[in-house]
Amino acid sequence: MLEILNEWDHQIFYYIVHELRSDKLDYLLTIWRDKYFWFPLYLGFILWLIVYYKKWYLYLLAILILITLSDQISSGLLKKNVKRERPCREEGFSESYKPLIHCSGAYSFPSSHATNHMALAVFLFFAFKPTLRRANRVGLIIWAVSIGYAQIYVGVHFPFDVLFGLCLGAVIGYIIWYGFDRFLRYAYKN
Repeated sequence: MLEILNEWDHQIFYYIVHELRSDKLDYLLTIWRDKYFWFPLYLGFILWLIVYYKKWYLYLLAILILITLSDQISSGLLKKNVKRERPCREEGFSESYKPLIHCSGAYSFPSSHATNHMALAVFLFFAFKPTLRRANRVGLIIWAVSIGYAQIYVGVHFPFDVLFGLCLGAVIGYIIWYGFDRFLRYAYKN
């Protein structure tokens, strides 16, 4: 079964990096997946919390815990134990395409970009519920998925690396939100 999934993973990846690439998308998705490109948005999240939430500093603390936890689980625990090579490092496969960015020496499974961004998106989806319309909050989820897709497009992750990272991030984001929400309810009662 794993061989079949691996074959599908390679075929989907190959299709994306050979059939779906274009010069405009090459440029856009290369910067789209860069965390520094999103720095203004991250600042916007912080400003939103400061403006609309009395206990904004607790939200920021929860987000720091969230990102640390999601990154450590994806990079520190799973990548180091699964040890799946990136497409750009996999022997016999890496010669079939050219990645659009530098190919990191770190392992591929799961995608930390996908995990971290989805964890943040799910947390904020619930945290912003009182102050932001649902359609706008769904945009957070789409944003995280698009960053995951960009990781495949630029050639540094297989689709299943990203899919698992998105699912893992969603679970982590929800668990941290659930615990944080319970903490806030308890803190406001006392």
